[in-house]
Amino acid sequence: MAEAEKVPQDTGSEPAGARFTHPDMWAHFAWGRAEFCDMDAADLFQIHMVDDVTGNRIGLRFRTIWAPLVFVLTALSSQPGHPRLHDRSWVPPHVAHIHPEIPALVADAALRLATGQGAFLERNRYRALHG
Repeated sequence: MAEAEKVPQDTGSEPAGARFTHPDMWAHFAWGRAEFCDMDAADLFQIHMVDDVTGNRIGLRFRTIWAPLVFVLTALSSQPGHPRLHDRSWVPPHVAHIHPEIPALVADAALRLATGQGAFLERNRYRALHG
């Protein structure tokens, strides 16, 4: 089987999520379908979910520089009460000083989602981020 045949093609019908590819393996998961997600290190993301095809529970771990972003998107969609969203510990220490307002906005959005208020970005805070 050719390498290109191992990775499923995007049909546009998959829910929003992440796709990881490697010459020997691939994985796709939807942001909102996680039963559990966490970040054990600044570059290590893990997720537990139910496989759509088999119905089995599976766990995946990814080592990637994108772990904080993938964690935030997954946790906001499936676990807005996740403690790491609220205490901002998902931010890698070596970049926390660059845009300190971003973790605060994520924490605010997580709190709104966790309390059923819906996540929205206040217009004045958005403008402060973008000058």
